[in-house]
Order: sequence, then structure tokens, then C-alpha cells
Amino acid sequence: MSDIPPSGVFMPKLPDDLLFRIFIHCDAKTLIRVQATNHFWMESLSTQEFVAEIENCWRKRGCSLFGHFGHNDESRRSSDWIIKMSSHTGQRFPATLPFLMTQQGWFDVVGIDKGVFYMRYSSVGVVSNLVAWNPISRRKFVISDHIHEIGDETSFLLAFLYFPKTVNYAVVSIYLELGDNPRTVFTLFNSSVRSWSPPLECPPYVRRLDPQYVTVNRIVFWATWSHSNETEFPPYIVSFSPLTAEFQQLPLPGEALTTCHTLLNRDGHLCIAINDHNFQAYNSVIWQPDVVNEEIVWTKLFEVGGNGPSFIPAVMVENDVIHVLERHVEVNDEEGVEFTHIHLRRFYSGCGRRTLLWANYEGDVKLRSVNTFYESFYPV
Repeated sequence: MSDIPPSGVFMPKLPDDLLFRIFIHCDAKTLIRVQATNHFWMESLSTQEFVAEIENCWRKRGCSLFGHFGHNDESRRSSDWIIKMSSHTGQRFPATLPFLMTQQGWFDVVGIDKGVFYMRYSSVGVVSNLVAWNPISRRKFVISDHIHEIGDETSFLLAFLYFPKTVNYAVVSIYLELGDNPRTVFTLFNSSVRSWSPPLECPPYVRRLDPQYVTVNRIVFWATWSHSNETEFPPYIVSFSPLTAEFQQLPLPGEALTTCHTLLNRDGHLCIAINDHNFQAYNSVIWQPDVVNEEIVWTKLFEVGGNGPSFIPAVMVENDVIHVLERHVEVNDEEGVEFTHIHLRRFYSGCGRRTLLWANYEGDVKLRSVNTFYESFYPV
């Protein structure tokens, strides 16, 4: 009898349904390799149904919140930092940036997609890079170097999203182009050719006033309002599709015409959280738009009020709401001490709530953004 093992082993053909159940538990590297084998698997493993199955499986493994904190004083922007905590208990874990910062440096959390961070940063304060980072595997890669044509001061939207049914991604940048005739333009970074498209002019109503956005069904949404000379127009929502390069404007309900807005993604549905407040009290409401007979109908999903100067919904985790309370206190004594209270609470769908974080920070600290991070999404 020969000790030489056989060169191959017969494997029976598995049904496609069983293969799908196996692929749900595979990492991104394996899925990409399978997608590259033929057109059938490219289509089958890129459908929204398959991605939803992966998300339902991996959501059970835990979710964290990444908070981006920083000082209001722009001269201290290089002292920004991030904090990771459990979205259920509020327990905090060590978190470090994947790059070194200098006194002139800064960074912005562009967003989190399938467990991968996307950050725009500069270590010297002049030229910016866009980097992708997986905190689990501690791997990072630079998406595009030296985004000098966008500029650090004029770039006011930088969104990351995948093209459907492919492994390619796009970076959407909308910014103010300075010159004799300033105009708002957009450009796309395509992963297949790894270059930026020529700038194209945006419609007159496209504006961007803060770094927050949300992607729903591969479309980018953000809340904004326009200024024309001395006239201020009510806030509204703008959407952009990188596949068709088309913009749309979505008006808000009359009760939502306030100055504090947070866009949310609730199980594939766009929602907007609005906040009406003063120094004594606040009232926060979450609305969801739906198309009924070709008209937009707004439904009120959540409402909470209380005492405090500012109470703004930040993120949604499995239909639960994470709220942020910021209070900036100035002590008028000889030392002139300033400090910040930041209070995070999670409201459960069963009307329960849990305090996640209550912290005091020296100086006037702002919570720039809160992002959800699922621990096992595409662990490349």
C-alpha cells in the first residue's frame, strides 16, 4: 500500500442554498474571491438580501460607539481624540488613531461602513489624505493621497460608499470652488481607476454646513439650508446618487424647521432627528419620510423632552436611539474655569433607557460625531 496521499479528493456538489449559508459566515476576503470566479456569484453575493443576511448575523456579535471629541478652539484641533464604548453598557475601551498627529495636524471621521473607518487627516495641516482603517485587524490603507485640489477649508462634504453589485467604492466630495466666480462643485473618486473625476457644478440649492451625512441604499443624504445675500431659507434635505450623478431636494415638515438636525439610517429608511431647545429645556423628535401616492408623508417615530440646554439624537442602534446631552459650563472665578458635561443615554424600543456615558472634560469640549461600529463586519 502506498503512503502517497491522493492528489485530489472527490467533493459532492453542494446546493446553492447551503453555499449561501456558508458564505454568510465568511470574511470579506473570501467573499471577494468567490465573487471574482464568475458572473453568477458576483450577482448573487452582491444583492441587498445577501448583505442583509450578513448584517443580521454579525449584529449579534456586539456593537460599539466611536465618539470623536475635540475642543471648540480651532488652534487646539490637533488635540482631538476618539473614545470607544459599548453601545449596551457604556463600558469604555482603549482607542488609538492609526496615524501620528502634529501640532498643525487634524482629522475628521468621514464615516464607518461595514466595520471599517474612513478618515480624512493631515499631519502637517496643509495636505490631506483619506485613509481606511479596520480597528479589529489594525490594518489601514490610504485611498487617495494629497487631496489638495479639494482644500482643507472649503471641503464640506466627503462621503464614502460602495457601488451596488461590485466590489468598487466611490468617494463623493462636494466643495466650494474659489475664484472670480465661486461655485459649488462635486467630484467623484473611483476605486477602479483610482483617480478623481473632473469637477462638475452642483444645483444652486446644494449646500453643506457641517461634516455629517448618512447613506441609505447607496444614496448620500445631508441636511442643510441656503443663504442668498441676506435672505436665509428654511432647512431641507439634499440627496446625491453617485451612479446617476443626480441631486434631489427634500423639504422638511413644518414642525421640523429648526436649526439642529441629525440624519439617521433606520433599517434602510431615512430618518431625521430635530431638536428645539433653549437654555432651559429641549424637545427632540425623530421623523421618517415615506412616499405615498407620489407624495412625501412624514411620520413621527420618537419624541422626548426635558430640562437642559441641548439634547440632540446622535445615532440609532437596532431601532434604539442614542441621545447626546452637552452642557458647557463657565465658572466665573479668579481662574475662569471652563468645563463640559457630556451625557449619553440609550432609549430602548420598550420605553426603557440606560446611561452610557457621563463625563466631565476640562475646557470647552465638543462631541463632533458618534458612529456605530459592528465588531465583526467584514473582518479583513
